[in-house]
Amino acid sequence: MKNANVIRKVATLCFLGWMLPVAVTAADVSLVKGTNGEDGAGNEKCPMVKIPVKRLPDLNIPRSGHALFYANGEITVAGGHTKSFVPTATAEYYKDGKWHVLQTEYPHDDGLCVKLRSGKVLLAGGHEKPLGIGQTFPVEIYDPAAHVFHGFSSLSTQRSMANGVEVDSGKVVVAGNYYASDNIEMYDGDRLFHPVKGVSSGRARPLMLRISPNQVIIFGGSDTKGILPCSDIVDRLNGEPFQVPLLKRWKPLPLLAQYESNLSFIGNEATGDYSYLIAMHDYDDANKKPYQERQLAFVLVRDTVFSLLPTVSPVPMTGVDSVIYYVTPTLIDKASHRGYVAGFDNANRFYVLRIDYDKSPAPLTLYYTDPMQGASILNVMLTDDGNLISVGGYDETGLDDTLEKHNFMPLASVWLLNLGGEDTADKKPMVWAWLLLLVCILVSLAAMLYKRCRPVFPTGEKGDGEDMPVADNSAAILMQQISELMEKERLFLKSDLKVSHIAARLNTNSTYVSQCINSCRGCSFTQFVNEYRVEYAKALLRSEPDKKVAQLYAEAGFANETTFFRVFKSVAGLPPGEWIRQNLLSNQ
Repeated sequence: MKNANVIRKVATLCFLGWMLPVAVTAADVSLVKGTNGEDGAGNEKCPMVKIPVKRLPDLNIPRSGHALFYANGEITVAGGHTKSFVPTATAEYYKDGKWHVLQTEYPHDDGLCVKLRSGKVLLAGGHEKPLGIGQTFPVEIYDPAAHVFHGFSSLSTQRSMANGVEVDSGKVVVAGNYYASDNIEMYDGDRLFHPVKGVSSGRARPLMLRISPNQVIIFGGSDTKGILPCSDIVDRLNGEPFQVPLLKRWKPLPLLAQYESNLSFIGNEATGDYSYLIAMHDYDDANKKPYQERQLAFVLVRDTVFSLLPTVSPVPMTGVDSVIYYVTPTLIDKASHRGYVAGFDNANRFYVLRIDYDKSPAPLTLYYTDPMQGASILNVMLTDDGNLISVGGYDETGLDDTLEKHNFMPLASVWLLNLGGEDTADKKPMVWAWLLLLVCILVSLAAMLYKRCRPVFPTGEKGDGEDMPVADNSAAILMQQISELMEKERLFLKSDLKVSHIAARLNTNSTYVSQCINSCRGCSFTQFVNEYRVEYAKALLRSEPDKKVAQLYAEAGFANETTFFRVFKSVAGLPPGEWIRQNLLSNQ
């Protein structure tokens, strides 16, 4: 395992290779100058503001390489890998001050994540094995209203470190891959993925921007081995690739986590304005200057036109006492017309660069924190109130070209960065703060009274669907009722069976059913149902050994043949054919 860890570290550092310097030296506290005035309209310095940080409840499962998104008003993480670089088929959502664990159908370590206009979330692909090895096909949909994941299809190409974007037709365009071939494929919005066309060059974690209702351009990222930055060629869904001279010098930031390109959208679809603000480094293909000599700037992308956005001052590349490594895309807060790019330094201080992009030239403000041990700025998102939240990732402390200084251990920590900080322009009058505090106290008192007075619903009575523990005796009774439904009525033969169907039959709620199965059987609802289906398939094979697989999987309640083979092997320990040879043919 030690050797495998080193392999993973080397692979990761290769991906970082064109971002990190060969050796980091202490830089002057003053800001670096702009590059020929292209990224800064004047010689002013960017103001620096120290901001407070708040520790929120930890995740239940430490993870990195995961997707982070808002769904149904809840901060949600899905997939990634946990300790020992093992992919995890779990998700968590934040509600009522704590994280709630969900079971996904598949692990998606460095997989793609697309939030659909329906409010549901598409998850696909990811590494096949621990240590970031291989790629996978599986696809699933997350329904945040029901907190349920449903596996339903597969990519046409195995992928990891891919990206996707939904177009107006409801279809999803997918591209990108890591250590494997790349192309463009399309999800039809219903069940199927099919290849569309090739690409000018393969990319890992590309940027995919929708520049019209059904047109997408693809660029950025690194090559498929995570070593070299993208070329100056831009691919598009409809039409031929085209060259952008600006991309010969300016390269989009190499992203170390999964982000949707739509997070950088500053346009207005209603008026046909598809504009994006992309953070880019000046990276000369010929000279390949080290990181501490590079400059960051913001590039406005509108349709197929790329142009540098003028700023009041150059982007600061030095923080309190060392180089800043910017590692996120531009996260847009459209309500305030501001964009944010986050990064860290060698002491693991967090930095957040703010750009007021609706002004010309655009003012910049650099926020920073105290050193943050055991914290990561890789997986971040803007909250509804305009602050920044960091969830999981791995500790960047000591991240440099020396492998021994970093263990890439996934984190469970969650941090809230108050971007209001000491910026008086963003402060609310104190009277509103006191009124808000009073309201919170009253709401808390009301909640306490409600919890004391409300009945605790046993099995057979309806509850409110919140996460409430099931008493041991009630759980045993409920488990017996669930088992009877399975064994007497064979509900598992319905391929679309959901936990809500069971809950409705028993006049209870989905939370009770899921918790009961987990506590009594030690597995998820999906695993519980699939065990019944596999046993039924075995019974069919014993009675009709010559039954065709196409008939077998459907009769046993599986949605498709691929799922049948995967689940059968997982439960029985053998593929169907081998199981028949060992258990049926050998007895003849």
